[in-house]
Amino acid sequence: MASNARPVKLSRQIISNSDNVAEQQQQQPYEKSALDMICDMMPFEMHVPGYRFLGPGTKLAKRLERGDVGINQLDEACREHDMANSDKNADRTKADRLLAERAFKRLLAGDTPPDERTFAMMTVCCMVSKITFEKFFSKIKKSIGRKNKKNKKKIQATVVAAATAGNKSKKKKKMSNFEKIYFSPAHPAVYAGAARLKQAVRKQHKNDEVSAWLEQQDAYNLHTPVIRKFPRRCYNVRNIDDVWEADLMDMRSLKTYNNDYAYLLVVIDALSKYAWIEPLKDKSAQTVSTAFERILRRSKGRVPVLVQTDKGKEFVSRETVARLGKKNIQHRVVRDPDIKAAIAERFIRTIKERIWRYFTHHRTRRFLDVLPKILEAYNNSVHSSIRMTPASVNLDNAALARKNLENRRKTSDLWRGKKN
Repeated sequence: MASNARPVKLSRQIISNSDNVAEQQQQQPYEKSALDMICDMMPFEMHVPGYRFLGPGTKLAKRLERGDVGINQLDEACREHDMANSDKNADRTKADRLLAERAFKRLLAGDTPPDERTFAMMTVCCMVSKITFEKFFSKIKKSIGRKNKKNKKKIQATVVAAATAGNKSKKKKKMSNFEKIYFSPAHPAVYAGAARLKQAVRKQHKNDEVSAWLEQQDAYNLHTPVIRKFPRRCYNVRNIDDVWEADLMDMRSLKTYNNDYAYLLVVIDALSKYAWIEPLKDKSAQTVSTAFERILRRSKGRVPVLVQTDKGKEFVSRETVARLGKKNIQHRVVRDPDIKAAIAERFIRTIKERIWRYFTHHRTRRFLDVLPKILEAYNNSVHSSIRMTPASVNLDNAALARKNLENRRKTSDLWRGKKN
């Protein structure tokens, strides 16, 4: 009896530890482990030779169909353990505890054969290790859950603080006025230069305040162009729709973000500066000429006398020239690579500045959705050359637009003469 005192004490400790784990863990639906799934896929069984149910890779369903039973008490205990684990509502920890208990009894029994005693000891060690690890990982899981809960509370507190700070910043009248105007795609001053923003807020803010605010905006500073002025001969346009200029804006680097649209056909009236834009997926002659016809349909009856373009193949092709001829529209090609379609080129720079400022502010590369609003804002903003909005110029006030344009040229020539 004295020799069996220590094993009995160990048995009680195993059963006690197993009961604690069983009480702590909630009953979980049975899920096959990776080892179980691998064993099911193998053509042979991974278990102790000579036994029918002792081992991790026993194919229980096949053996039960054959009516197999355990060859001894330890093997029978393993069969009942496997059957308990196959039940979805079974407590797997309790099944492990019962197998460890029965294997330990066979280890202590006097009539146990040597080979069964050896495998009983191995079974006890495996079940004790499994129960211990489950208890250990259960503690880790609870600890991680508590940390995640704390982190979630911190994140929620940070979000609330950021929202509160955002609400406080919105109460600042000056900043909200600037943001409402400069970052609104439909406003005439959207993503424009400093002069246009100063004009839009001149009643509420001073020019120094506008300059100070723009200096803090990446959307403005990163896309401010380098200005180089060279004297050029002026256009002699007497009325609206006398001359339209057309050119392509290359947007191939952004086509993956914009439904594969790689180009923008830009058309602008030389006097009123009113512009149209049509997205293109390629720059073939057929695509460009078809897009130009769509612009004519959207122009509300406006048809140009002459269209001026550069010598790009999409403009000088027979198909494009033929379609323009059917509309009684003259076509002029500019051969000078430095001039090209100067008004259209300048308009492209303006639109690109606004689009790229929109990209920087919204952290996106998609322009297709906002392009109509940016174009509408341009057409309804006062143009610096004609002192009018392009959308407001018509046959009745075209003479005033021409006069304002000529006065601006005289002022520029006078200023250039003083500098020289």
